Amino acid sequence: MDDRLKANIFIDRTEVILSNLMGLTDPEKDCFKVSILDVVVSLETAIEQLQQAQDHISNIHSTLGLVERSSAIQL
Repeated sequence: MDDRLKANIFIDRTEVILSNLMGLTDPEKDCFKVSILDVVVSLETAIEQLQQAQDHISNIHSTLGLVERSSAIQL
């Protein structure tokens, strides 16, 4: 699996986690319908997923830079 696909998967999973959290809100009250621990764990997981996606994106950019430099050297 290439790094772009991995990054997209991490981003998609994070979107699902955050969308699910928004779906747990109670429209009649200013609160969530789940325990605070579940909310915290979901937020921590979403942050971790975004950080991993950023790592993969950074790796793509550094790999592209190496490819560009090696191509220039060959010319």
